[in-house]
Amino acid sequence: MELNVFKIIKNTKVEGFGNRFCIWVQGCSKHCKGCYASETWSFEPKQLIDIDILFEMIKNEKNIDGVTFLGGEPFEQVKALSVLAQKVQSIGLGIITFTGQNYDDLKQSDDKNLQELLKNTDLLIDGEFIEEKQDFSRAWVGSSNQRYIFLSGKYNEKMLSSYKNKIEVRINKDGTIFANGMGDFTELEKKLGLQRIYRVHKDV
Repeated sequence: MELNVFKIIKNTKVEGFGNRFCIWVQGCSKHCKGCYASETWSFEPKQLIDIDILFEMIKNEKNIDGVTFLGGEPFEQVKALSVLAQKVQSIGLGIITFTGQNYDDLKQSDDKNLQELLKNTDLLIDGEFIEEKQDFSRAWVGSSNQRYIFLSGKYNEKMLSSYKNKIEVRINKDGTIFANGMGDFTELEKKLGLQRIYRVHKDV
């Protein structure tokens, strides 16, 4: 079973609790106004990676505390992610899943794969990005409507107090730049003197 992947960062400190292995899925039908990751919207294949290969990559990565699914929209590739999530949980790593959808709607779904992904998610961060409600004061979210939904006992709201939004910037060997995390990317572009920080697709 394959997952359509936009980007993988094997170790990052800005996409959830601790050091995390992050998978950005390719494809999103929400198309939120002001979304900075519009290059993840297309459902055209970018990198089709077998979930067993992804799981081996995760197992072989040292010093990570968990895995984060984001995108794109993870719940639009729910079958593959539900299986990968089970595998990740089996080795004791926590899972954070971002979604532009609403948890109250998701939990009403009769899709067994969707429910399995929720079951194996420790923290769900839900809600579409709303440009008019832009707010970077809370960790990992960009607008005030987005919520932290704690679905297990692994993480809790008290733990959030030690985290703030941060951005990591990576410069690839070919000179392209990939920025991840949450914050005012437009302001960052100005400070770096760039017209655009291209969050381009690169081979993992």
